[in-house]
Amino acid sequence: MSGPSALVVAAVSALTASLVAVGPAPAAPPPGVECSWRITASHVLAELDGDTSERAEDLRQALLDVGAGEPGFVPAGCYDSPGDTGETGGSGSGSGSGSDDTGSGGTGSGDTGSDDTGSDDTGSGGSGDSGNTGDSGSGNSGSGDTVSGTTGSGNTGSGNTGDSAGSTDPAAPAGGSGPDGQCTTTAASRYGWGAPAQEDQFEGTAVSDGWTMYDGPGHGGNGRRTPDAISVADGQLTITGSENGDAGGMAWTGSQQFGRWEGCVRSPAPAASSLHTLLLLWPSAENWPVGGEVDFMEISDGARQKVEGFLHYGEDNSQTHGSVEVDASQWHAFAVEWTPEQITYLVDGEPWFTDSDPSHNPPGPMHLTIQLDYFGGDASGGAEMNVDWVRQWPMEGAGLDVDIDAGGVGVELGVGTGGGTSSTGSDRGSGEDARRGAEDGAGDEDSGDDGSRDGDSGGGDSGDGSRSRSSGNDSDDESGGGGRAGS
Repeated sequence: MSGPSALVVAAVSALTASLVAVGPAPAAPPPGVECSWRITASHVLAELDGDTSERAEDLRQALLDVGAGEPGFVPAGCYDSPGDTGETGGSGSGSGSGSDDTGSGGTGSGDTGSDDTGSDDTGSGGSGDSGNTGDSGSGNSGSGDTVSGTTGSGNTGSGNTGDSAGSTDPAAPAGGSGPDGQCTTTAASRYGWGAPAQEDQFEGTAVSDGWTMYDGPGHGGNGRRTPDAISVADGQLTITGSENGDAGGMAWTGSQQFGRWEGCVRSPAPAASSLHTLLLLWPSAENWPVGGEVDFMEISDGARQKVEGFLHYGEDNSQTHGSVEVDASQWHAFAVEWTPEQITYLVDGEPWFTDSDPSHNPPGPMHLTIQLDYFGGDASGGAEMNVDWVRQWPMEGAGLDVDIDAGGVGVELGVGTGGGTSSTGSDRGSGEDARRGAEDGAGDEDSGDDGSRDGDSGGGDSGDGSRSRSSGNDSDDESGGGGRAGS
Protein backbone atom coordinates (compact mmCIF):
# COMPACT_ATOMS: atom_id res chain seq x y z
CA MET A 1 0.00 0.00 0.00
CA SER A 2 1.31 3.44 -0.88
CA GLY A 3 0.20 7.02 -1.31
CA PRO A 4 -2.57 8.73 0.62
CA SER A 5 -4.21 5.49 1.77
CA ALA A 6 -1.03 4.37 3.47
CA LEU A 7 -0.67 7.73 5.17
CA VAL A 8 -4.23 7.55 6.44
CA VAL A 9 -3.76 4.06 7.83
CA ALA A 10 -0.54 5.10 9.55
CA ALA A 11 -2.23 8.13 11.05
CA VAL A 12 -5.16 6.28 12.58
CA SER A 13 -3.90 2.79 13.31
CA ALA A 14 -2.47 3.64 16.72
CA LEU A 15 -5.51 5.78 17.46
CA THR A 16 -7.91 2.96 16.66
CA ALA A 17 -6.03 0.41 18.72
CA SER A 18 -5.86 2.78 21.65
CA LEU A 19 -9.52 3.74 21.68
CA VAL A 20 -11.39 0.59 20.78
CA ALA A 21 -10.28 -1.16 23.94
CA VAL A 22 -12.00 1.37 26.19
CA GLY A 23 -15.06 2.12 24.05
CA PRO A 24 -16.08 5.35 22.40
CA ALA A 25 -17.30 7.24 25.46
CA PRO A 26 -15.96 6.15 28.86
CA ALA A 27 -17.40 7.81 31.93
CA ALA A 28 -14.00 8.86 33.24
CA PRO A 29 -10.69 9.64 31.58
CA PRO A 30 -8.87 6.43 30.76
CA PRO A 31 -5.35 6.17 32.08
CA GLY A 32 -2.25 7.45 30.40
CA VAL A 33 -2.44 8.66 26.87
CA GLU A 34 -6.16 8.35 26.23
CA CYS A 35 -7.02 12.02 26.80
CA SER A 36 -4.26 12.97 24.36
CA TRP A 37 -5.59 10.62 21.70
CA ARG A 38 -9.20 11.61 22.16
CA ILE A 39 -8.56 15.34 22.14
CA THR A 40 -6.36 14.97 19.07
CA ALA A 41 -8.95 12.88 17.26
CA SER A 42 -11.70 15.37 18.06
CA HIS A 43 -9.65 18.28 16.75
CA VAL A 44 -8.62 16.48 13.57
CA LEU A 45 -12.24 15.57 12.83
CA ALA A 46 -13.16 19.28 13.10
CA GLU A 47 -10.22 20.30 10.93
CA LEU A 48 -11.36 17.97 8.15
CA ASP A 49 -14.57 19.96 7.78
CA GLY A 50 -14.90 21.11 4.17
CA ASP A 51 -12.14 18.84 2.84
CA THR A 52 -13.68 16.43 0.31
CA SER A 53 -10.48 14.79 -0.88
CA GLU A 54 -10.20 11.02 -0.81
CA ARG A 55 -7.54 11.23 1.87
CA ALA A 56 -9.79 13.36 4.07
CA GLU A 57 -12.82 11.13 3.55
CA ASP A 58 -10.82 8.05 4.55
CA LEU A 59 -9.45 9.71 7.65
CA ARG A 60 -12.85 11.14 8.59
CA GLN A 61 -14.48 7.72 8.37
CA ALA A 62 -11.72 6.14 10.44
CA LEU A 63 -12.22 8.74 13.15
CA LEU A 64 -15.99 8.31 13.10
CA ASP A 65 -15.56 4.54 13.36
CA VAL A 66 -13.82 4.93 16.72
CA GLY A 67 -16.45 7.33 18.04
CA ALA A 68 -14.89 10.74 17.42
CA GLY A 69 -17.63 13.33 17.25
CA GLU A 70 -19.95 11.44 19.58
CA PRO A 71 -21.06 13.14 22.82
CA GLY A 72 -18.69 12.22 25.62
CA PHE A 73 -15.95 10.99 23.31
CA VAL A 74 -13.59 13.31 25.19
CA PRO A 75 -14.48 12.77 28.86
CA ALA A 76 -15.13 15.91 30.87
CA GLY A 77 -12.36 14.86 33.22
CA CYS A 78 -9.81 15.49 30.48
CA TYR A 79 -10.28 19.20 31.14
CA ASP A 80 -10.39 19.07 34.92
CA SER A 81 -7.64 20.95 36.65
CA PRO A 82 -5.24 18.67 38.56
CA GLY A 83 -6.72 17.95 41.96
CA ASP A 84 -10.00 19.63 41.09
CA THR A 85 -12.73 18.41 43.40
CA GLY A 86 -15.60 20.09 41.62
CA GLU A 87 -16.19 22.22 44.70
CA THR A 88 -13.87 25.14 44.31
CA GLY A 89 -12.51 27.47 41.70
CA GLY A 90 -9.46 27.17 39.54
CA SER A 91 -6.22 25.66 40.59
CA GLY A 92 -2.92 26.88 39.26
CA SER A 93 -1.70 24.48 36.67
CA GLY A 94 1.72 25.88 35.88
CA SER A 95 4.93 24.59 37.21
CA GLY A 96 5.85 28.21 37.86
CA SER A 97 2.44 29.27 39.01
CA GLY A 98 3.38 30.72 42.35
CA SER A 99 3.86 34.25 41.02
CA ASP A 100 1.79 36.77 42.97
CA ASP A 101 0.58 33.95 45.17
CA THR A 102 -2.03 33.00 42.61
CA GLY A 103 -1.05 29.51 41.74
CA SER A 104 -3.92 27.64 43.33
CA GLY A 105 -7.30 28.25 44.71
CA GLY A 106 -7.98 31.72 43.46
CA THR A 107 -11.13 33.20 42.11
CA GLY A 108 -12.85 30.39 40.41
CA SER A 109 -11.62 29.98 36.90
CA GLY A 110 -11.07 26.29 36.97
CA ASP A 111 -13.68 24.25 35.16
CA THR A 112 -16.26 26.86 35.85
CA GLY A 113 -19.54 26.09 34.31
CA SER A 114 -18.53 23.02 32.42
CA ASP A 115 -21.67 20.94 32.04
CA ASP A 116 -19.85 17.74 32.68
CA THR A 117 -17.45 18.47 35.48
CA GLY A 118 -19.84 19.45 38.23
CA SER A 119 -17.85 22.54 39.03
CA ASP A 120 -19.62 25.09 41.20
CA ASP A 121 -19.03 27.99 38.84
CA THR A 122 -17.47 30.16 41.49
CA GLY A 123 -16.50 33.04 39.33
CA SER A 124 -16.61 32.38 35.64
CA GLY A 125 -20.03 33.77 34.96
CA GLY A 126 -21.99 31.01 33.44
CA SER A 127 -22.57 27.34 33.25
CA GLY A 128 -24.13 25.37 30.47
CA ASP A 129 -26.07 28.21 28.89
CA SER A 130 -24.58 30.78 26.66
CA GLY A 131 -25.64 33.99 28.31
CA ASN A 132 -25.20 35.61 24.94
CA THR A 133 -27.88 38.21 25.35
CA GLY A 134 -25.88 41.36 25.91
CA ASP A 135 -26.13 44.51 23.89
CA SER A 136 -24.05 44.45 20.79
CA GLY A 137 -22.11 47.66 21.02
CA SER A 138 -19.76 48.92 23.63
CA GLY A 139 -18.70 52.46 23.12
CA ASN A 140 -15.65 53.91 21.49
CA SER A 141 -12.42 54.90 23.07
CA GLY A 142 -9.17 56.22 21.81
CA SER A 143 -8.57 57.23 18.26
CA GLY A 144 -7.19 55.99 15.01
CA ASP A 145 -8.43 54.00 12.09
CA THR A 146 -9.59 50.53 12.91
CA VAL A 147 -11.01 47.51 11.33
CA SER A 148 -13.24 44.79 12.27
CA GLY A 149 -16.04 43.52 10.12
CA THR A 150 -18.11 41.39 12.40
CA THR A 151 -21.02 41.10 10.02
CA GLY A 152 -20.18 38.17 7.86
CA SER A 153 -19.57 34.53 8.15
CA GLY A 154 -16.73 32.31 7.86
CA ASN A 155 -14.19 30.23 6.23
CA THR A 156 -11.69 32.89 5.46
CA GLY A 157 -8.80 30.66 6.37
CA SER A 158 -5.61 32.25 7.40
CA GLY A 159 -3.69 30.67 4.61
CA ASN A 160 -0.03 30.59 3.88
CA THR A 161 0.76 34.13 2.97
CA GLY A 162 4.25 33.65 1.75
CA ASP A 163 7.53 32.15 2.66
CA SER A 164 9.89 34.06 4.80
CA ALA A 165 11.67 36.92 3.28
CA GLY A 166 12.22 39.04 6.24
CA SER A 167 13.74 39.61 9.56
CA THR A 168 15.91 37.17 11.31
CA ASP A 169 15.44 36.80 15.00
CA PRO A 170 18.17 38.30 17.15
CA ALA A 171 19.32 36.37 20.14
CA ALA A 172 17.15 36.99 23.17
CA PRO A 173 17.75 35.93 26.73
CA ALA A 174 15.71 32.98 27.91
CA GLY A 175 13.29 33.28 30.78
CA GLY A 176 12.61 36.98 31.08
CA SER A 177 12.99 38.69 34.42
CA GLY A 178 10.25 40.55 36.25
CA PRO A 179 6.62 39.57 36.78
CA ASP A 180 5.82 39.76 33.06
CA GLY A 181 9.03 38.18 31.83
CA GLN A 182 9.76 38.86 28.18
CA CYS A 183 6.54 40.84 27.67
CA THR A 184 6.73 44.13 29.49
CA THR A 185 3.43 45.59 28.25
CA THR A 186 0.37 43.46 28.88
CA ALA A 187 -3.40 43.79 28.75
CA ALA A 188 -3.59 42.61 32.35
CA SER A 189 -1.38 45.43 33.62
CA ARG A 190 -2.97 48.07 31.42
CA TYR A 191 -6.54 47.24 32.40
CA GLY A 192 -6.00 46.06 35.96
CA TRP A 193 -7.11 42.46 35.64
CA GLY A 194 -5.37 41.62 38.89
CA ALA A 195 -3.84 38.31 39.86
CA PRO A 196 -4.66 35.44 37.49
CA ALA A 197 -6.66 32.48 38.73
CA GLN A 198 -4.18 30.17 37.05
CA GLU A 199 -0.95 30.59 35.16
CA ASP A 200 2.03 28.67 33.88
CA GLN A 201 5.49 30.21 33.68
CA PHE A 202 7.01 27.00 32.27
CA GLU A 203 9.63 26.52 34.90
CA GLY A 204 11.37 23.20 35.28
CA THR A 205 12.14 20.78 32.47
CA ALA A 206 8.77 19.26 31.58
CA VAL A 207 5.24 20.30 30.71
CA SER A 208 3.17 20.44 33.90
CA ASP A 209 0.23 18.14 34.55
CA GLY A 210 -2.16 21.02 33.85
CA TRP A 211 -1.78 20.30 30.13
CA THR A 212 -2.74 17.52 27.77
CA MET A 213 -0.31 17.23 24.86
CA TYR A 214 -1.76 16.16 21.52
CA ASP A 215 -0.62 12.80 20.19
CA GLY A 216 -1.87 11.59 16.82
CA PRO A 217 -2.64 12.89 13.33
CA GLY A 218 -1.66 16.47 12.52
CA HIS A 219 -3.90 19.34 11.48
CA GLY A 220 -6.50 17.99 9.07
CA GLY A 221 -4.47 14.78 8.90
CA ASN A 222 -1.33 16.56 7.71
CA GLY A 223 1.81 15.31 9.38
CA ARG A 224 1.77 14.30 13.02
CA ARG A 225 1.13 15.92 16.39
CA THR A 226 3.57 14.50 18.87
CA PRO A 227 4.67 15.35 22.43
CA ASP A 228 8.22 14.96 21.15
CA ALA A 229 7.84 18.36 19.48
CA ILE A 230 7.26 20.07 22.84
CA SER A 231 9.93 20.96 25.39
CA VAL A 232 10.42 23.13 28.46
CA ALA A 233 13.77 24.70 29.35
CA ASP A 234 15.14 27.97 30.73
CA GLY A 235 11.70 29.20 31.74
CA GLN A 236 10.11 28.81 28.31
CA LEU A 237 7.93 26.38 26.43
CA THR A 238 9.08 25.58 22.89
CA ILE A 239 7.06 23.82 20.20
CA THR A 240 8.99 22.82 17.09
CA GLY A 241 7.57 22.12 13.66
CA SER A 242 9.84 19.95 11.55
CA GLU A 243 10.27 19.78 7.80
CA ASN A 244 8.52 16.39 7.73
CA GLY A 245 5.33 17.85 9.23
CA ASP A 246 5.80 16.77 12.84
CA ALA A 247 4.53 19.47 15.19
CA GLY A 248 2.76 19.80 18.52
CA GLY A 249 -0.10 21.26 20.48
CA MET A 250 -1.51 21.12 23.99
CA ALA A 251 -4.76 21.89 25.80
CA TRP A 252 -4.95 23.59 29.21
CA THR A 253 -7.24 22.53 32.00
CA GLY A 254 -9.50 24.99 33.77
CA SER A 255 -12.48 25.51 31.44
CA GLN A 256 -14.67 28.57 31.93
CA GLN A 257 -17.39 30.49 30.16
CA PHE A 258 -16.35 34.13 29.78
CA GLY A 259 -13.05 35.45 31.07
CA ARG A 260 -9.64 36.63 29.99
CA TRP A 261 -6.55 34.84 28.74
CA GLU A 262 -3.10 36.18 27.86
CA GLY A 263 0.13 34.61 26.64
CA CYS A 264 3.64 35.95 26.04
CA VAL A 265 4.71 34.44 22.72
CA ARG A 266 7.41 34.71 20.08
CA SER A 267 7.40 33.06 16.64
CA PRO A 268 10.97 33.20 15.31
CA ALA A 269 11.58 34.01 11.65
CA PRO A 270 12.22 32.91 9.00
CA ALA A 271 9.79 30.02 9.17
CA ALA A 272 7.84 27.75 6.85
CA SER A 273 4.51 29.39 6.06
CA SER A 274 2.80 25.99 6.17
CA LEU A 275 3.47 25.86 9.91
CA HIS A 276 1.09 28.15 11.82
CA THR A 277 1.55 29.24 15.42
CA LEU A 278 -1.68 29.71 17.40
CA LEU A 279 -3.26 30.67 20.69
CA LEU A 280 -6.95 29.82 20.74
CA LEU A 281 -9.94 28.90 22.87
CA TRP A 282 -11.62 25.58 22.09
CA PRO A 283 -15.02 24.35 23.33
CA SER A 284 -14.61 21.97 26.25
CA ALA A 285 -17.77 20.14 25.21
CA GLU A 286 -15.87 19.21 22.00
CA ASN A 287 -18.93 20.28 20.03
CA TRP A 288 -17.24 22.20 17.24
CA PRO A 289 -18.46 24.03 15.17
CA VAL A 290 -21.55 24.79 17.28
CA GLY A 291 -19.35 25.33 20.33
CA GLY A 292 -17.32 27.96 18.49
CA GLU A 293 -13.61 28.62 18.27
CA VAL A 294 -11.72 31.76 19.31
CA ASP A 295 -8.43 32.09 17.44
CA PHE A 296 -6.91 35.20 19.01
CA MET A 297 -3.43 34.67 17.57
CA GLU A 298 -2.66 32.84 14.35
CA ILE A 299 0.61 33.48 12.54
CA SER A 300 1.22 31.93 9.15
CA ASP A 301 3.40 34.16 6.97
CA GLY A 302 7.00 33.04 6.82
CA ALA A 303 8.40 36.38 7.91
CA ARG A 304 6.08 36.32 10.96
CA GLN A 305 5.03 39.93 10.35
CA LYS A 306 1.25 39.50 10.37
CA VAL A 307 -1.05 38.11 13.04
CA GLU A 308 -4.56 37.00 12.16
CA GLY A 309 -7.60 36.38 14.29
CA PHE A 310 -10.72 34.34 13.63
CA LEU A 311 -13.97 33.91 15.52
CA HIS A 312 -15.87 30.78 14.47
CA TYR A 313 -19.56 30.42 15.26
CA GLY A 314 -22.68 28.53 14.27
CA GLU A 315 -23.48 25.16 12.76
CA ASP A 316 -22.07 26.17 9.37
CA ASN A 317 -18.73 27.32 10.82
CA SER A 318 -19.26 30.97 9.97
CA GLN A 319 -16.40 33.29 10.85
CA THR A 320 -15.31 36.84 11.37
CA HIS A 321 -11.69 37.63 10.66
CA GLY A 322 -9.14 40.31 11.39
CA SER A 323 -5.43 40.86 10.98
CA VAL A 324 -2.77 43.11 12.43
CA GLU A 325 0.76 43.61 11.17
CA VAL A 326 3.24 43.21 13.97
CA ASP A 327 6.74 41.78 14.20
CA ALA A 328 5.75 38.50 15.79
CA SER A 329 9.33 37.25 15.63
CA GLN A 330 9.77 39.38 18.76
CA TRP A 331 8.04 38.85 22.10
CA HIS A 332 4.47 40.13 22.40
CA ALA A 333 1.60 39.58 24.82
CA PHE A 334 -1.50 38.29 23.00
CA ALA A 335 -4.78 38.38 24.89
CA VAL A 336 -8.50 37.82 24.55
CA GLU A 337 -11.34 39.14 26.67
CA TRP A 338 -14.65 37.26 26.37
CA THR A 339 -17.76 38.80 27.92
CA PRO A 340 -21.44 38.02 27.34
CA GLU A 341 -21.57 41.09 25.10
CA GLN A 342 -18.30 41.07 23.18
CA ILE A 343 -15.07 39.31 22.28
CA THR A 344 -11.92 41.44 22.00
CA TYR A 345 -8.42 40.49 20.82
CA LEU A 346 -5.41 42.49 22.04
CA VAL A 347 -1.68 42.64 21.50
CA ASP A 348 0.50 44.29 24.16
CA GLY A 349 -2.62 45.72 25.74
CA GLU A 350 -3.92 47.30 22.52
CA PRO A 351 -7.29 46.05 21.20
CA TRP A 352 -7.28 45.28 17.48
CA PHE A 353 -10.39 43.13 16.92
CA THR A 354 -13.87 43.07 18.41
CA ASP A 355 -17.05 41.16 17.65
CA SER A 356 -20.10 42.39 19.54
CA ASP A 357 -22.77 40.33 17.79
CA PRO A 358 -24.32 38.18 20.56
CA SER A 359 -25.16 35.43 18.08
CA HIS A 360 -21.42 34.90 17.54
CA ASN A 361 -20.69 34.34 21.23
CA PRO A 362 -19.61 30.78 22.09
CA PRO A 363 -22.42 28.95 23.91
CA GLY A 364 -20.42 27.19 26.62
CA PRO A 365 -17.14 26.85 28.53
CA MET A 366 -13.85 26.90 26.66
CA HIS A 367 -10.19 26.28 27.41
CA LEU A 368 -6.89 27.60 26.10
CA THR A 369 -4.77 25.66 23.65
CA ILE A 370 -1.26 26.37 22.34
CA GLN A 371 -0.59 24.93 18.90
CA LEU A 372 1.96 24.84 16.11
CA ASP A 373 -0.04 23.31 13.23
CA TYR A 374 1.18 21.92 9.93
CA PHE A 375 -1.31 22.80 7.20
CA GLY A 376 0.35 20.70 4.49
CA GLY A 377 2.71 21.71 1.72
CA ASP A 378 6.30 22.83 1.79
CA ALA A 379 7.71 22.93 5.31
CA SER A 380 11.31 23.64 4.35
CA GLY A 381 13.16 25.22 7.21
CA GLY A 382 10.54 24.20 9.76
CA ALA A 383 9.23 26.58 12.41
CA GLU A 384 9.23 27.20 16.13
CA MET A 385 7.18 29.03 18.73
CA ASN A 386 8.32 30.07 22.20
CA VAL A 387 6.00 30.80 25.11
CA ASP A 388 7.25 32.60 28.22
CA TRP A 389 3.97 32.33 30.15
CA VAL A 390 0.19 32.00 29.88
CA ARG A 391 -2.46 33.29 32.31
CA GLN A 392 -6.20 33.02 32.83
CA TRP A 393 -8.73 35.16 34.71
CA PRO A 394 -12.44 34.75 35.36
CA MET A 395 -14.66 37.51 33.97
CA GLU A 396 -14.83 40.01 36.83
CA GLY A 397 -15.69 43.68 36.59
CA ALA A 398 -16.60 45.59 33.45
CA GLY A 399 -15.40 44.53 30.05
CA LEU A 400 -13.34 46.72 27.75
CA ASP A 401 -15.21 49.73 26.38
CA VAL A 402 -13.99 49.50 22.80
CA ASP A 403 -15.79 48.96 19.53
CA ILE A 404 -13.47 48.27 16.64
CA ASP A 405 -15.82 48.21 13.68
CA ALA A 406 -15.22 48.13 9.97
CA GLY A 407 -14.69 51.72 8.90
CA GLY A 408 -15.50 52.94 12.40
CA VAL A 409 -13.56 54.74 15.08
CA GLY A 410 -11.88 52.65 17.69
CA VAL A 411 -8.56 52.68 19.47
CA GLU A 412 -5.13 53.89 18.58
CA LEU A 413 -2.47 51.23 18.52
CA GLY A 414 0.85 52.22 19.90
CA VAL A 415 2.93 51.16 22.83
CA GLY A 416 5.17 48.18 22.47
CA THR A 417 3.50 46.59 19.48
CA GLY A 418 5.98 47.05 16.69
CA GLY A 419 5.18 48.19 13.19
CA GLY A 420 2.16 47.20 11.21
CA THR A 421 -1.44 47.53 10.16
CA SER A 422 -4.61 45.75 11.11
CA SER A 423 -7.72 44.92 9.16
CA THR A 424 -10.85 42.95 9.77
CA GLY A 425 -13.42 41.60 7.42
CA SER A 426 -15.60 38.62 6.87
CA ASP A 427 -16.01 35.89 4.34
CA ARG A 428 -18.20 32.92 3.78
CA GLY A 429 -17.39 29.85 1.75
CA SER A 430 -15.06 26.94 1.74
CA GLY A 431 -12.22 27.28 4.19
CA GLU A 432 -9.96 25.25 1.95
CA ASP A 433 -10.78 27.53 -1.01
CA ALA A 434 -10.04 30.59 1.07
CA ARG A 435 -6.77 29.17 2.32
CA ARG A 436 -5.67 28.25 -1.17
CA GLY A 437 -6.53 31.77 -2.31
CA ALA A 438 -4.28 33.20 0.35
CA GLU A 439 -1.50 30.87 -0.70
CA ASP A 440 -1.82 32.24 -4.23
CA GLY A 441 -1.44 35.76 -2.91
CA ALA A 442 -5.10 36.73 -2.93
CA GLY A 443 -6.60 38.59 -0.01
CA ASP A 444 -3.24 39.02 1.54
CA GLU A 445 -4.27 41.94 3.68
CA ASP A 446 -8.02 41.56 3.90
CA SER A 447 -10.52 38.76 3.79
CA GLY A 448 -13.16 39.09 1.13
CA ASP A 449 -13.29 40.32 -2.41
CA ASP A 450 -13.12 44.04 -2.76
CA GLY A 451 -9.94 44.52 -0.78
CA SER A 452 -11.10 47.92 0.37
CA ARG A 453 -8.83 49.36 2.98
CA ASP A 454 -9.10 52.73 4.49
CA GLY A 455 -6.20 54.74 5.58
CA ASP A 456 -2.81 54.44 7.09
CA SER A 457 -3.50 56.77 9.93
CA GLY A 458 -3.62 56.08 13.61
CA GLY A 459 -0.96 54.19 15.40
CA GLY A 460 1.44 55.85 17.73
CA ASP A 461 5.06 55.08 18.19
CA SER A 462 6.48 52.29 20.24
CA GLY A 463 9.86 51.07 21.20
CA ASP A 464 9.71 48.61 18.30
CA GLY A 465 8.58 51.10 15.65
CA SER A 466 5.47 52.71 14.35
CA ARG A 467 2.24 50.97 13.59
CA SER A 468 -0.64 51.83 11.32
CA ARG A 469 -4.04 50.35 10.69
CA SER A 470 -6.35 49.87 7.79
CA SER A 471 -10.00 49.03 7.81
CA GLY A 472 -12.17 46.97 5.56
CA ASN A 473 -15.53 45.31 5.56
CA ASP A 474 -14.97 42.75 2.89
CA SER A 475 -17.89 40.41 2.68
CA ASP A 476 -18.41 37.54 0.32
CA ASP A 477 -21.72 35.75 0.39
CA GLU A 478 -20.74 32.70 -1.56
CA SER A 479 -22.42 29.63 -0.32
CA GLY A 480 -20.46 26.58 0.44
CA GLY A 481 -20.40 24.27 3.31
CA GLY A 482 -17.14 23.40 4.72
CA GLY A 483 -15.03 25.48 6.94
CA ARG A 484 -11.75 26.14 8.53
CA ALA A 485 -10.91 24.97 11.97
CA GLY A 486 -7.97 26.93 13.26
CA SER A 487 -7.19 24.14 15.63
